[in-house]
Amino acid sequence: MAASARSGLFNGFQQHLKQLLQRYIRLIEFSQFFTRQDIVNFYQDIAIQIVWRPYIDEKRIKLFNPLKLVNAASFGIPTIALEERAFVEMKGYYFPVGTIEEFIAQLDELQTSPTLYEDYAQRCIQKSENYHIDNISRMYQQLN
Repeated sequence: MAASARSGLFNGFQQHLKQLLQRYIRLIEFSQFFTRQDIVNFYQDIAIQIVWRPYIDEKRIKLFNPLKLVNAASFGIPTIALEERAFVEMKGYYFPVGTIEEFIAQLDELQTSPTLYEDYAQRCIQKSENYHIDNISRMYQQLN
């Protein structure tokens, strides 16, 4: 798959993989559908979510949403993510990065600062309330 202009973001990834493994990072790729309980189990098992998709061609995609970040936020899980247009509405509630080096530095900071981690965990939970079904249904009803 062509990685568009962002393809350079994978350059050097292999050399950084060892650094990630030293930080006890377990990389999981999801590219299939799962049940609701599978997703709940997944989020209950992680401490930090990483969204790194340099292959996304934002010129070709028509629908953008921050669902990955919102789902993690609802469990109080901070996210480090390669910036995407879809994540604009979550600004201030995740850690945007542009390079692997920035990602590793942010990961180290989150893992070594319990105060920073807890602050973002609480902020994430509060932000995720905006996406609660009661709020969404109320907005939907106002469309009529």
